[in-house]
Amino acid sequence: MNLLAKLCNSWIHIFVIWILTIVFNAATSCDFPAALRDKQFKDSSNQTVTEGIIFYTSNVVWRTSIYGTTIFTWDCHQRNDTEIVMKGAQPVTYNSQTLYAYRCLLYTGTSSPTLHYFPVREINDGSRVILSTNPNLSICDVCASIEPELHTLYLQDSPSCDCTPSCSDLTVSGTCSQSVDLTNVQCSSPTTTTTTTVSTTTPTTVTTPTTVATTTITAQTGGSVTSDTNSPKSQTETVFTMEVIVILCASLVVLCLILVTSTVAIVIYNRNEQLKRQFLKVRKVRPAETV
Repeated sequence: MNLLAKLCNSWIHIFVIWILTIVFNAATSCDFPAALRDKQFKDSSNQTVTEGIIFYTSNVVWRTSIYGTTIFTWDCHQRNDTEIVMKGAQPVTYNSQTLYAYRCLLYTGTSSPTLHYFPVREINDGSRVILSTNPNLSICDVCASIEPELHTLYLQDSPSCDCTPSCSDLTVSGTCSQSVDLTNVQCSSPTTTTTTTVSTTTPTTVTTPTTVATTTITAQTGGSVTSDTNSPKSQTETVFTMEVIVILCASLVVLCLILVTSTVAIVIYNRNEQLKRQFLKVRKVRPAETV
């Protein structure tokens, strides 16, 4: 009975560790902003490149050649509200070393299918990427130094790029990145409108209508689209919450089945022990058979 109880406790411990592993992996998953997914983009810093940059849920097709190695896809490595770290799916061999390529995008403007970002300061073979022998750099290891060089990802089918956003939209700083100095960054300042009032000698009461400012987000295709009130972060949190609830419910069901099975096994074992003791007792008190 003690052996069976120890076995049950071991299974319960293994089960709890498995559940915690699943929940941890779900919480640390990295997905790109929903507004960018399943779309093809161009980078304003290199408009001569014909290959489109295609975002999916957790990886992006972004062809980059570094020291003779062509990296076709990049995985979403880590992300927060203003910083995205991508890791190249293919390692780079340079000077007889195996190196891993990382990009950091200090970004803003994902409410529409346009992404303004600043890259890392480091340059390797003409690309702003970091190369490291460490296969698992943290977000602060990659995004510690940012270059104030404005890049814009815009839809590939767009005839032109609106690469001059408002300066106020670019006032962004990350958890690990320093604040970007916009002194030499080309951006537009807000326009100040001057209203002139004309008075006449006629004693007429003039009622000035109230002007309500309406903000419209214009997509790169030329049409107007309505801003989505559900941000990618809230959508990700909702999906994560549902996944955790489903996992916990399934875990409770499995745990109950294990406890019920263990209880039935213990009851059967105890019953067999009682019958065995009764049988031995009966044999001891039975008179010897005569030949």
